[in-house]
Amino acid sequence: MTRLSLCLLLFFSISAFAQERKYERKSISSLGLINASGASIPEEMIENRINHHIQLPRFDYNELSDSALTAYRERVSATRPTSPEQFVAILNETIVPQVSAALKAVAEERALGNLKEEDLARAAANKLKGSGLTAEDVLKVLNAAYLYAPVVTRYEEESGEESFAAKISGYILWFRVKTHPDGSAEAQFLKNASEEQSGEAMADPDESYKTRRRSLSGKEYARLSAANAWARNLSVAMRRLPDFQIKAEILSVRGATPEANIGTREGIGLDDGFFAEEVFENAKGELQTRHIGFFRVASVGDTRKDPRAVSTFYPHITGGVERGVLLKEHPRFGLDVALRPKFFQFRLSRETTPLRRDMLGNYGISDELSLPPRFALKTDVTEAYGIELALHYNLAKRTGIRQFFATADIGVAFGNASFEPSAPGGIVPLTYSVYLGAMKKSWLRRWNVYLGGSVGADGLYLLVGGENDGDLYSLSFATLSLRADFGIELMLTPDILLTLGGNYKFGFPPILSELEYRQRNNPFSSEGFKTFSIAFNAPGFRDTSFNGLTISVGVSYALPSFSLSLGELEEIDY
Repeated sequence: MTRLSLCLLLFFSISAFAQERKYERKSISSLGLINASGASIPEEMIENRINHHIQLPRFDYNELSDSALTAYRERVSATRPTSPEQFVAILNETIVPQVSAALKAVAEERALGNLKEEDLARAAANKLKGSGLTAEDVLKVLNAAYLYAPVVTRYEEESGEESFAAKISGYILWFRVKTHPDGSAEAQFLKNASEEQSGEAMADPDESYKTRRRSLSGKEYARLSAANAWARNLSVAMRRLPDFQIKAEILSVRGATPEANIGTREGIGLDDGFFAEEVFENAKGELQTRHIGFFRVASVGDTRKDPRAVSTFYPHITGGVERGVLLKEHPRFGLDVALRPKFFQFRLSRETTPLRRDMLGNYGISDELSLPPRFALKTDVTEAYGIELALHYNLAKRTGIRQFFATADIGVAFGNASFEPSAPGGIVPLTYSVYLGAMKKSWLRRWNVYLGGSVGADGLYLLVGGENDGDLYSLSFATLSLRADFGIELMLTPDILLTLGGNYKFGFPPILSELEYRQRNNPFSSEGFKTFSIAFNAPGFRDTSFNGLTISVGVSYALPSFSLSLGELEEIDY
């Protein structure tokens, strides 16, 4: 083989490979919902949510005719297909001819959108068809048609006295309409595309909930919210499929910031993740790809108004990219879950543990005597060790602020208590916390510094375990706190971050404090206890708070899906 032949072979191989890597605009059509759960389901509601999350700006949508859908559904109902091959046969008989005809009618118009500006200019110069289109361009559009059929595999509703829950699971069957050069067409099943997802929600059946256009009962809300979470997860899974991933070549690099010609028309948003990918030739002479960086969308170009507009991308992981390198979408749900062991300071005064009920006269309990003080704790408790689970939900697309998160976390810990010999059954105090807040991350490549604030509640339970009548059995209280959050993070992978962080709490005195004493002859309690509520300004309690510094270290992971709703109800157009 001559050197010229080898060069031509390599050129056409790279060209074909690059075409596969470039995102070509797709057209999709819905075949309607398939209920394989055996349960009665709210079909209209589910289809509303599926269409909202699947018919994205990156697609053109072709609505199938009633006659074609009727013929398809009649054949499905009559044959009850159980395999993709049976579905393909029905589609080739009922749907594919119409899709093929519809695509041919608009093929040239849509193909224009798939040509680069330089291709159009060259074609215009050569007066190729006068429109800049070749048969290959039109064929690419004809082969960009997809059909989808959502399948519900499980649907459950559970009613309680004060709650109503709905759960749904299922997947989407995807088919591609393949058009051959001779004009014939056939449906092809997309293997490995049917990834099962789920959604669930709970509501008070007696409450009313507001969507964008209407008010819903608690039962309707639970159904809608579960269906929305399910459809949202299916959408994220769909965007991971190679056929539907957004891809774009880097047009230019300003400093370390690439620019690419994708934006609002493709439906990308702030903080969307993209891998940088390059083509290389392995030892066998085969063309392969590898990731050479990871970027997030820093600004979104309005490609609907200006087809030449560009979006910019902020580098996190990169060994250096240049013009022509491919950016490939890395879809994630937008919710990070973090697990962090922690150490923190607080103060539990020993005076909060009066050992005998007879001492409560010192705490404002008028029917008790004021005996000399004796306490269960030897010293104040000043620190604790534990763990917390945190959720960080990215709000960039809602607020227009990059790397801005809503936060929620729960934690448990154990204090370093020591007990007097008179309280031999004492167990270290258990603390727990729940916080909600916000956080902003500022990145420098792989590293970020975050600052935030939150408000929440802390609680404590101390088991003293007194056995004799009148002995202290337990202490419990709750308090409100404000918190300033801070820390640094290292991106180990695009989805895994190593975190070293902390916070400082500004805690208030306990708002709910209870001391529980043994009382064997208590006629009002079968357990043999009597409980006393203690005022926040009583001895010891006024000096007890969760003020102090927290230090934590851990990891966070970007979830690919999440089955619960995250408060999108008011944005739902249903």
